[in-house]
Amino acid sequence: MPFRTLTRPVGWKGKGLHTGEESCVEVSPSRRPGVFFIHGDREVPLSSMEADGAGRGTTVIFEDGRRIMTVEHLLGALSGLGIWHAVIRVEGKEIPALDGSGRIFTEDLDKAAVGAKDGGLLPFIITNSVMVENPANGAFVAAFPALEPKFTSVINYEDMNPPTQSAEYRYDPSVFPEVIAPARTFVLEREIEGILSRGLARGGSLENALVFGRQGPIGPLRFPDEAPRHKILDLLGDLALLGRPVLGHLFSYKGGHALNIRLVGRLRRISAIN
Repeated sequence: MPFRTLTRPVGWKGKGLHTGEESCVEVSPSRRPGVFFIHGDREVPLSSMEADGAGRGTTVIFEDGRRIMTVEHLLGALSGLGIWHAVIRVEGKEIPALDGSGRIFTEDLDKAAVGAKDGGLLPFIITNSVMVENPANGAFVAAFPALEPKFTSVINYEDMNPPTQSAEYRYDPSVFPEVIAPARTFVLEREIEGILSRGLARGGSLENALVFGRQGPIGPLRFPDEAPRHKILDLLGDLALLGRPVLGHLFSYKGGHALNIRLVGRLRRISAIN
């Protein structure tokens, strides 16, 4: 699997999708393999961090309780480009939303990235099938053995919009910027009131999210299957919590961050045993 590293720091600033507050993030080259978050004077390995996927996004949690929200699009961009030597510094409570996808992160990181050796960072190889599910709605996320990294996402909502769709992506950093990174986070119009009542999406707008109403998307789509493609971006970002790339077939049916994080937990436990 290809590995890349950065030649210089890359940074962004903007409002968080959920907090609505300004924040800054900078990604710098790491001298050692892995992805790390700066906390005080320490570099904390992403692979050791707790995560919460219950709040319409993925939040990483430090030992002292500090939380950084909505990390999945940035982590998805790093993973999608094969950048596994990186140090992330965040000023604020949340990663900036930017346009609601991984496009801007990916474009800027790609310009600063060069090929690198793995530095001893080996892929997480799926040797046996692993699945987590939600029996209440039939949703599941599974990892199967495969000869190459592959991601499949199927969405299925009660509403006609977005329609039941699937997307498939064979991992390839050379096409990731065009086929996965631009897919935006999305929400059903009927969900918005409830999300706002929970104190979320305070920074959400049509500039950083795709909204599906009863009659279809509000605004143009970037892809006919943009919604399931975005689920693949999310899955790439959430699996980055393993701290290394995954070699296997990842399959998501009606999946989301909560199930993704449960799968990461299962895989971490398997890794610890082996």
